[in-house]
Amino acid sequence: MIVFWEQLVAGRIGIFVIFAFTAWFVWSVRLWYSLGYKPWTNEITNYRVTMVIPTYHESRETLEKSICALKANRINGHEVAEIIVVMDAREMELKDWLDEKFPFCRVLVAPPGKRWAVRMGIEAASYDKVGIVESDTFADPDAVQELMRPLEDPEVGGVVAFQRVYNPKENMCTRLMDWMESLKYRISVPGLSKNGVVNVLGGRLVVFNRELVLPLLPRLTGERFLGKPCVAGDDGRLTSLLLEAGWKSIYQSTSHCYTVSPNTWRSLLRQRLRWQRNSNRRIINAFKDGWVFRRHWTLGFQMASTFVMPFFFGLIVVKTIQLLFIYPLINGMWESGLVRLGIFLVGITVTRGIRTYPHLANARYDIILLPFYALYLIFLMWPVRMFSFLTLNQQGWITRQVASPGGMG
Repeated sequence: MIVFWEQLVAGRIGIFVIFAFTAWFVWSVRLWYSLGYKPWTNEITNYRVTMVIPTYHESRETLEKSICALKANRINGHEVAEIIVVMDAREMELKDWLDEKFPFCRVLVAPPGKRWAVRMGIEAASYDKVGIVESDTFADPDAVQELMRPLEDPEVGGVVAFQRVYNPKENMCTRLMDWMESLKYRISVPGLSKNGVVNVLGGRLVVFNRELVLPLLPRLTGERFLGKPCVAGDDGRLTSLLLEAGWKSIYQSTSHCYTVSPNTWRSLLRQRLRWQRNSNRRIINAFKDGWVFRRHWTLGFQMASTFVMPFFFGLIVVKTIQLLFIYPLINGMWESGLVRLGIFLVGITVTRGIRTYPHLANARYDIILLPFYALYLIFLMWPVRMFSFLTLNQQGWITRQVASPGGMG
């Protein structure tokens, strides 16, 4: 903050000035596009839908709650027409419990890997609208109905719900995770949805026009990156395939669902690392294949800024550590260093507060956590993002032990 103003007043275009203007420009573009977003309110003519729940290493209590929440959904007063649970072949002991507990569900057994579970569920669906619900996600009673409104447009390939964390006040981890999800679905996703180019239809709760995704499924399960089969990132991959084929991807803010989030720092960081790897691979492939340039410019802008900003931000982190700690240590200027540190903490708190206002407006008490949120993004999330580039081709469906929360995706 100090160096930024020193460079700005002196008329020097240094790294801090460039980063500040770039970061605020990226945020402003995303915010500007999000302001004009409106959810679809049209009537639904076809209420029949198949909902698929892929599950692996899920606690039975959570899985039961997810299925029951889906069963409680109504579309124009009708129940969900079909529910398919796709279980992993590595835990066959689950099948008898599912058959006995939920006789209204079809139970399929898939080869290892979530991509195969998604593919088998969609291919086995009986209806031309098919949705995916993760086994640790709980849908509101009208969530599926709201998702089906945009699908009345034959050019819409898929629609994603507003996704939040279940029980966000459990601890600091769940609060921070809910904060990030809230910002994502209040700023980035609505802006992209206006142009039909949501870059990831998050797999926690999404509904597709089945005839549009069916031809894409072999490429979902057959994807390779640097010669290695891709296992995770099914939602991002399927979205990219839809966009590449020319179909729209839409966000419906009136559809709400809640997901079990990691409640320990270790599980949270492992989840974010896996998601970041998936994101990096998806963006690299999108630009390599070139299809992103044929869609709306906001999609390319979103992908490019997501990919580049961690590197740019890294220069700022290194320079900040040098100015706040290394320089005062070498020159014996601890008082100056403490003053700079105080201004730094105030500066990142204020700027982060402005940029996260859409969330704070709906969760006012989270303002107390602003300094922690800012420091979390700098000292925990930035290393995770950078490490994801070094481990880009490590893959996996989940990163948790049995019955621990927050691992699918």
